[in-house]
Amino acid sequence: MKKKRNTKSVSRKIIDFVITTVCLVGIGFAGYGFYKELNVSLADSSNKEIGSIYFKKKTAMRRLKHKTMWERLQTNSPIYDGDYIQTGELSEASIIFTKDGSQINILENTMFQIVEGEKNTLKFSCGTINVVSGDKSKGISIQTGDKVFDLEDNTSAVISVPKTESVVKEEKQTAIVAVSSGSVKVKETPKTESKIFKNTKKDEVKIEQTISAGDVGTVETTIKPIEVEKKSSQNNILPVVK
Repeated sequence: MKKKRNTKSVSRKIIDFVITTVCLVGIGFAGYGFYKELNVSLADSSNKEIGSIYFKKKTAMRRLKHKTMWERLQTNSPIYDGDYIQTGELSEASIIFTKDGSQINILENTMFQIVEGEKNTLKFSCGTINVVSGDKSKGISIQTGDKVFDLEDNTSAVISVPKTESVVKEEKQTAIVAVSSGSVKVKETPKTESKIFKNTKKDEVKIEQTISAGDVGTVETTIKPIEVEKKSSQNNILPVVK
């Protein structure tokens, strides 16, 4: 005697298979879209690339000029004129400038903005950096508060500035400058900020002191809060981007 085939059971299995396949395909497309979203940078064709960042430990964040969103970077990510760079706990990274090969080694809990000009300038908020200017460079300027540290070519120096406690008012801090080669000239920040980035006559900004190779200098400076520090939060951070 032949057994009747349970057609309802077979039909149910086919329907379950089709539904499962459609769901898996949908999840695949959604996952691919999410991956693409994670790896889209906020940069566009209007951003001028001036260097690349490489990581030794963990990662760092970048905020483009004129934007409020932070994005986590991967090693070998491009750096653009006007970028804000920030490292967290136990992070270490290096930025190499395309134009002259100058290098900035960044330690943990450091924040600054990069501005390209005849002489590349860092608007240094807090943390520790080791700056190495190339032999073909025109030097690097580090602006922190009301002081500017001018590094000529072939100069290597470590500059450290404590983080300010206040985010709404100016605060006096002591910057430490240790020079291993070359020399660093300490000047007052010009009242007109654009003078830092343009050709500035030597008599326009008075040199307060010169720190030579092998010396460590301390410089009193008045730090102004950086606007992006007040705006940055976990809600304004994008995932890792290329």
